[in-house]
Amino acid sequence: MWRHGTSAWFIYTSEEAGDVNIKCKVSNNGGNTFVDSAVIASLPTADEYWFDAVHHNRDGGGIDVIYFSSTGTNRGKHKSDELHYCI
Repeated sequence: MWRHGTSAWFIYTSEEAGDVNIKCKVSNNGGNTFVDSAVIASLPTADEYWFDAVHHNRDGGGIDVIYFSSTGTNRGKHKSDELHYCI
């Protein structure tokens, strides 16, 4: 979980029918309650995994996320891995 002031972000992976995605829950009260999950990365032809995040103070604050995506029939093999950066 990443926190800044009263904001908190909980980022996690979720697997549905063999498709691995990255999701995020957000809290605006210090982590006491969280809103429904938001999807960060979800492509039906790819698995998104191995992520990291860091807080920033731009435009009121938030998080930057970096993650790997593996596509097509080569999922999980190095030749199909891609590195993505979300802000």
